[in-house]
Amino acid sequence: SLAARVRNQLSSAHANGAPIGGFNYSTTWLLTKYLE
Repeated sequence: SLAARVRNQLSSAHANGAPIGGFNYSTTWLLTKYLE
């Protein structure tokens, strides 16, 4: 599901500084802003 993918991406971004990827433009933008 989208929610599970978002949670996995956020935890990996927080832990490893991994870039956000695999989502459409809007979702990627939103997650990037959230992590700033």
